[in-house]
Amino acid sequence: MAQVTKATNRWAAVGVAALDGKSLAASARILVVAVGRVENSNMEWREGRTSLRRWGKAPTVAEGISATIILPRRARITALDGTGTPMQPVPVPSVDGRFRFDIGPQYQTLYYAVQSASPAR
Repeated sequence: MAQVTKATNRWAAVGVAALDGKSLAASARILVVAVGRVENSNMEWREGRTSLRRWGKAPTVAEGISATIILPRRARITALDGTGTPMQPVPVPSVDGRFRFDIGPQYQTLYYAVQSASPAR
């Protein structure tokens, strides 16, 4: 099973979903979504941040999450754009027999495709 460690943002949500109908442990295709704060441009909160004074407008701005994700087996990671189109590969070095990759604002995305080199049986 994957492990998320070392998230450096004050608040983050990381979601993981199998894309091939298998359990996460057995899946060969996984989507990782990591997001922090999301706001419209020029959005303005009321004091206490419980309601909005102004909704703002497009474009919506999302905070990229810096985190390390550790995988139990070798995988190819690709940063995806908002439509799921591959943008660039993410390095996955081996550390102590496990495979880790770092996500963050440098990829300018919230979405990462994980394609296992050898799915679990």
